[in-house]
Amino acid sequence: MKKDNYFVPQSDMIDVEIAMNVFSPGGDVSEKLSNPFAKGSVLKRLLLTVSAAAIIILPSCKKGDVKVEAESIALDKTEITLEKGKKEVLSVTFTPSNATDKSLEWISTDTDVATVDAGIISAIAPGHTDIVAKSGSIMARCAVEVIVQVKGISLSKNELTLCRGEEETLVATLDPDDATDAVEWSSSDNTVATVLDGKVTAVGVGSATITAKVASFEKECALTVNPPRGSVDLGIVVTRKDETTYTLYWAESNLSDEGLCSKPEDFGDYYAWGETEPKSEYFDNKWYDSETSQWTKYNYSGDGKLTLDPEDDAAHVILGGGWHIPTLEEMKTIVKQCTAVWKSRNGVSGYEITGPNGNSIFLPAAGYHSGDKYYNTYSIYWTSDIHYGFFERTASFTLTFKSEYFDTNYIHRNFGCTIRPVTE
Repeated sequence: MKKDNYFVPQSDMIDVEIAMNVFSPGGDVSEKLSNPFAKGSVLKRLLLTVSAAAIIILPSCKKGDVKVEAESIALDKTEITLEKGKKEVLSVTFTPSNATDKSLEWISTDTDVATVDAGIISAIAPGHTDIVAKSGSIMARCAVEVIVQVKGISLSKNELTLCRGEEETLVATLDPDDATDAVEWSSSDNTVATVLDGKVTAVGVGSATITAKVASFEKECALTVNPPRGSVDLGIVVTRKDETTYTLYWAESNLSDEGLCSKPEDFGDYYAWGETEPKSEYFDNKWYDSETSQWTKYNYSGDGKLTLDPEDDAAHVILGGGWHIPTLEEMKTIVKQCTAVWKSRNGVSGYEITGPNGNSIFLPAAGYHSGDKYYNTYSIYWTSDIHYGFFERTASFTLTFKSEYFDTNYIHRNFGCTIRPVTE
């Protein structure tokens, strides 16, 4: 039945009747039932009472808790640079924000660098580590770099003298010694010396300042670069084809397969032109093919090479650096710009060559080899240039001398001759 928006299912009428008897003892039930929704009727009062009770009771009823899964987490910082001994706090944001489980596990991938406890990072030592916040299978990561601020710098040397072509490494010491700042190196003149990570390379004669700088601190080393070790500055300046100039330094002794001879009057070893090792006999040359009667390299009408490549230059191969056999033009400088005087030194005859600046070198009269014979009628020193005349294409230029003769000349390339190296 239905009235005034109250509805009592037919199946519940017995319960209502019982309720009426309970709430209205001695009442006229038949009268009440004939008009159950009349004003003041027991049934209506009962239904109102039941409805009110339901309104009060229903909000406290539960069908069961609903679990909200976290989809992702994020840290408020993804990169941190932290000074040793300092701390930093990370905070975590969950998505969605009403996730049910917000428990976290904190991890440091390198606890020697930094540790973490409940999001609080403690910097232990210089280095890199990752701090990871993990909730179940999801995680977030923060890269941490621990540094130590520098307070000063010192150098292993404040003054340094090198010969051109030499190298030496300067050591920069930071205060404190575990400071993580990078040292910047520089040279005041890269034509005199270069520097890379403290390694100084002397590339030219002169002076330069090597500077090590870190943060706002710096130290300097005064560098002096002298001519190459074992060389003599005769005061000769050579002009290149492009009109640039350079100072030519002469070795103070002849070349041997072990380096420069220990004394200026030593003969040294004998080399065929374009070969880098001495021989016992000098009948042929490695670049000449006797079967075809052709030069396989340094062929004027073939490859057109007129000057030795570094790998075929005995002075460069043995001494390294900028050392090489003199070119024809370089050899001419001691003929045209210097004074040559025949002398004897420690019982060895030769020429004393004095340069424009008064410095001198001694060229011993070392003779030469041809085939299996040694000759001392002339002394012959190689240049690095081939002769380009039609009939002389099997020859290379030389410095040739005896007591009454001193000039450039040429000779067949298979001869065994001495070498006086030069360098810029």
